[in-house]
Amino acid sequence: MKRNLLFLMVLILVAVFPVQSALAVAPSADDWADFKAAFDQAIDGLEADPDTAQGELANAQTIFDERFDLSDVHSSAKDRVRVAFGAAQSALSAGDRMGLAEQSEIAEKSALALIFTELEAALDAGRIEDANGWFAVMAAQLKLGQDHELTEQMNSLKSGTAAEGGATVIDGLALKLADKVAEELDEAVALADPDSPERDVAEARIKAAEGIGYFQAIAARVHNKIGLKDGSVVSGAVGSVYASLLDGDWELAAEHADIAKNELEEFAPHEEMSASAFDKGIADIQGILAAVRTETAAGNTEAAKHQAQDAWGAFVVVEPEIRRLDVNRYVAIEKIFPIIQEHPEVADVDELSNLFTEVAAVNSGEQDASQASISDTAITFFETWRHILFGLLALLGIYPIYLITKAFGWRHRAWRNIGIFMILLIIPVFMEALGRLGVEAKIETLQAFSFAVNEYAMLVWGLIMFTAFLFAINGLRAFCAQFGIEAIGVRQPEIDVPAPDSSDVETPVK
Repeated sequence: MKRNLLFLMVLILVAVFPVQSALAVAPSADDWADFKAAFDQAIDGLEADPDTAQGELANAQTIFDERFDLSDVHSSAKDRVRVAFGAAQSALSAGDRMGLAEQSEIAEKSALALIFTELEAALDAGRIEDANGWFAVMAAQLKLGQDHELTEQMNSLKSGTAAEGGATVIDGLALKLADKVAEELDEAVALADPDSPERDVAEARIKAAEGIGYFQAIAARVHNKIGLKDGSVVSGAVGSVYASLLDGDWELAAEHADIAKNELEEFAPHEEMSASAFDKGIADIQGILAAVRTETAAGNTEAAKHQAQDAWGAFVVVEPEIRRLDVNRYVAIEKIFPIIQEHPEVADVDELSNLFTEVAAVNSGEQDASQASISDTAITFFETWRHILFGLLALLGIYPIYLITKAFGWRHRAWRNIGIFMILLIIPVFMEALGRLGVEAKIETLQAFSFAVNEYAMLVWGLIMFTAFLFAINGLRAFCAQFGIEAIGVRQPEIDVPAPDSSDVETPVK
C-alpha cells in the first residue's frame, strides 16, 4: 500500500511540476511593462522621495526575480542583471539620478538576454505557449506590431513546427537587437556632439547604456557567429563608447561606435538594409526636407540650399536600397535633388518628399514598384557598379605614369611635373571609388571620401585639381620653351650671340 502511494506521489510530482513550470515561464507584456515602470518611477521619484524610489527599485528586483529569473541556467546573464541592480542601488543611495538612470537601462536591457534565451529554449522544446509569452515581452520592447513579419511568423507556429520555424524568429530578433545596438550608439554620439545645438551629454550616456544592455542580449550569439576575438572587439567597443562619454571624449566615443557597428555588420551580413534602419533613414530625409520647405517658403534660399545638401547626405545612406526597390522613383529622386540644391522651390520639395513616401510604401509592401524605362535601368546598372568602375579607372591611370617613368624617368623637370599632374588626377578617382564602396557597404568612414557625398571631400578635390593644373602648366611651359614654341606665358630662352672675332673682320683696301 505504501509502495503504491509512493508511486502515485511520484507520478503526481512528474505530472504537476512541468505544468507549474510551464505556467511559471509564461510572462506577459504587462509583466515587462510593470518591470520598466518600476525603474522609471524609481528614477522620477529619487529627488522628491528617496524612500519611495527605494521601494520602486526593490519592486523592479522582485518582478525580475519572480517573473523573469526562473531558469537554473544562464548564470552569467543573471549575474550581469544583478550587477546592474547593485550599481543602481548604489547610485540611488548616493542620490545620483543619472547613475540610477544609466544602471537601470543596463539592468533592463540585460534582462532581455534571459528572455531571449528562454524564448529560444521554449521554441526548441516545442512549448508554444511558453514561447508566445517570452516573444510577447520581446515584441513589446522592440515595438513589433501584430502586422510585423516576425509576429506573423510567430503566430503561424504550431507545436509540431516550433523548432523548425522558430529559428527564423530567433534570427530575426537577433538582427533587430543588433540594429538597436547600432541605433542607440548612433544616438549617443549624435547627442554628445559638441557642435550640435541639441547637445545633451546626460541623455547621450543613457543611450550608450541602452546600447550596452541590448548588446548583452545577443552577446553569446555574436561570439558564436563571428568568433571570440571579434566578438570581444564588439563588446569592448560598445563599453568604450559609454566610458568615453563619461570621460567627456566625444571623438573617442564616435570612433568606438564606428568600430562596434562595423563589427556588427559581420554578425548580420545582409545585402538589404534592415527595415528599421531603412524606415529611419527615410524619416530622417523627410524631416530635413520639411525644414527645406519651411526655409524655402520663408524666402531663406541659402538656408534651404544648406538643408538640401544635408538631405542629400542622408539620401546617400539609403540610396542603394532605394535603387534596388524602385528604379523609376530612384531616377526621379536623383533628377529633382540637384534642382532643389541649386534653386529650391516649394513644389519641387513637396514632389521629392512624396517620392520618398512612395518608396517607403514600396518597401513595406503597401505599394508596387513603378515600371522603369530601358534608359533608367541602364543608368541604374551603371550606378550600381560605379564603385568598381572608379576603382578600375584609378588602377588604369597608374599605367601611363609607369610609362612616363620608364621612358623619361624623373630627372627631367618637365616630364616630372607632367607625371605629378597625372598622379594628382588619379587621387580623386581613388577617393570616389572608396566613397562609393562605402555607400554600397554602408561604411560611413569610407563614405566621407566621396566628393558627391561629402562637401569637405569636394573641397579637397578642388584643391587637388588646382595643384594638378599648376604642375601641368609648369611642365608644358617647359616643353614649349625647350622646343621654341611660342605661346602665352612661355618665355623663350635668350640665345647668346657671340661677339665677332677681330681677326675675322676684313680690313678695307685703300
